[in-house]
Amino acid sequence: MKKKLLTCLSIALIAALAITGTMAYFTDTESVTNVMTIGNIDIVLNEQQRVDDAANQHELEAFEQAMTLMPAAYEGTSIPWAPADEWVVPGDSAWKVVADNGDVHDKFVTVTNTGSNEAYVRVIVAYEGDAINGKDIHIVHNTKTSSDPAVAGEFAATDYIENVIIDGTRYDLIVYTYAEPVQPGETTIPSLKQVYMDKTTTQEDAAKFGTTYDILVLSQAVQTASGFTDAVDALDSAFGVADAANASVWFTGATPVDAATEDELKAALSADEKNIVVNLTDDVTYDVAAWAANGMGGASTESIVINGNGHTITFNQTNSDWNNIVTNGATLTIVNANITNSGRNDGPWNRHDLNFACDVVLTNVNSDKALAFKAGATLTNVTIDDANTSDTYAIWIQPNGQTVTLDGCAIDMIDCTDGRGIKIDEQYVAAPAKVTLNVKDTTFKTEEKGAILVKSAAGAEINLENVDISDVAVDPVYPVWVDEASAAHAPLVVVNGGTKIIEGAITLTVVDSVEETIAALDAGATNVAVKNATVNANPFNGHYYKDRNIHFVDCTFTANMNYMYVNNATFTNCTFDCGSANSAVHYDELFGDLVFDNCTFVSGKIQIGANKEVTGTVTFNNCDFVETASTSIWAEKGIRVYSPAEFNNCEFNNRVVMAGAADLPITFNQCTMNGGAPVYYTDNTDGIIRGGNIPSVTIQ
Repeated sequence: MKKKLLTCLSIALIAALAITGTMAYFTDTESVTNVMTIGNIDIVLNEQQRVDDAANQHELEAFEQAMTLMPAAYEGTSIPWAPADEWVVPGDSAWKVVADNGDVHDKFVTVTNTGSNEAYVRVIVAYEGDAINGKDIHIVHNTKTSSDPAVAGEFAATDYIENVIIDGTRYDLIVYTYAEPVQPGETTIPSLKQVYMDKTTTQEDAAKFGTTYDILVLSQAVQTASGFTDAVDALDSAFGVADAANASVWFTGATPVDAATEDELKAALSADEKNIVVNLTDDVTYDVAAWAANGMGGASTESIVINGNGHTITFNQTNSDWNNIVTNGATLTIVNANITNSGRNDGPWNRHDLNFACDVVLTNVNSDKALAFKAGATLTNVTIDDANTSDTYAIWIQPNGQTVTLDGCAIDMIDCTDGRGIKIDEQYVAAPAKVTLNVKDTTFKTEEKGAILVKSAAGAEINLENVDISDVAVDPVYPVWVDEASAAHAPLVVVNGGTKIIEGAITLTVVDSVEETIAALDAGATNVAVKNATVNANPFNGHYYKDRNIHFVDCTFTANMNYMYVNNATFTNCTFDCGSANSAVHYDELFGDLVFDNCTFVSGKIQIGANKEVTGTVTFNNCDFVETASTSIWAEKGIRVYSPAEFNNCEFNNRVVMAGAADLPITFNQCTMNGGAPVYYTDNTDGIIRGGNIPSVTIQ
């Protein structure tokens, strides 16, 4: 039985803040609000701020559009919260705010039901740029999910939609769905509450937003009716699922066009409209000609969105020369689709690959062909699996000064002969400009080269976060290679969150067991990587490799790992569970650096440099020290450090850190101290453990 709906759509598009072009100054020029209603539902979208009056600090007034937003001034690395009695509604965490700061601006977004019928409501807020994961613009908002279905005004869900193109501009969206119906006369708790700029924002950071920074707000309401299971079901039934494709339609007002054939797709993509949205209802083909022919969109088109609905788009390459997917200046977004090519796609990368010569956004896309980018590209949940029969890079980037971002992607080139990862290469580029490459939560499976190879006189900025290269057959250790022909430009390749080497500078021997590791070291190998191994005995005790480097990748340790004498030792994505009677890590006389990246320590003591100093650095990055039963400093919770050490973004669960000397520098950067994680020190003469923080410890 079809559900009968009375629906209301309220849309508010707010140009909230704008950059003037000087050092991170923001102002606003106008606000536009559109409201559409159907049936007996009436809602009002409210934007408010606190009254600037100490005597009326809990009162709200209309949001002031003309404002200046500067880098917020606050001490430390995290902005502080105001005391509970200073919140808009004292003691109510839904109205919790930042401590008084003139550079943090209120923008309380609520919805009031002004009609006579109860309604399900959701609010969608679009933040320009990479707001969800970005560091420059910060939002204070609610994720207050009700644990009690009877509690109205809280959220059934808070969902995130990244990389949505609206009027040609990239936004991140947050969807706030209120759990219970909003009663007539009732106003919801706020979704968005405050906006501020990070204290470290520079003019270069601000320039990424151009001359304006926009926050767009859209609210949807549907009358409650029988047959709905909850608010999400009701709103999805009325308006459609909140995803990137639908959001582009809602915010731009574009009229979607269905396409089931090649002719229908061509007709839809040739329209001279500001925003083009196409919904595929079948697999389709689109002819791609040489160079810049067959461009999509018209002279006034700013964005093109193709919602694949799970179908396949085949780009038919009609010319044996260079084939480009082009638009007339618009950003192309492909969502929920499979993409491939046909026709003249043999030979080198400029013919084989899907070549995007326009800004492109791919979300929830599978490609069985490699991709090439001449302009900006944002890939979210994209899989590239190319079974070509010759050397192929999954992604080829021509350095034209653009930004390419991968988030939640999978590069699987194992079935490709000599399959490779990403290459930034200036081939066919007359004047190369530095590329920014961001790679997050992405896996690489390749047979040749490093995961990322750079060959450009302009260098590159490469930012890595949670990148898995353990299945890069040639090098599961160093994520970035600089092409040996570009060695002179290696200083221009900046890598954050990983390491780089010059191709050919290091010969890495890759093995899959500790026995093979020792054999390789004994045979003279200077750099050995062991991956996916389980170490249940300590074969290294007594071996002395002063000038050798060893790397453990995705290994599990259950053995007493004592006295392994090497130069540099790195552990990536490893787990240590050695029991309270054993040492998970016990290194003396390490001649170089000791690094742990993304490791988990379940049990087993950690002791570094007790008998002879570790002469290099000792660093723990993104490590988790799991809570265990014992509370003894000498048992599995003990972390005894006798050399300078640094803990970055680590989580401690009642683990005890002890330093071997009162003046030993130990730094905790952005660490989570669950259970207090007490730090002790001893003077290393009488062996007495003294409570309290080490005088030279820095906690940031």
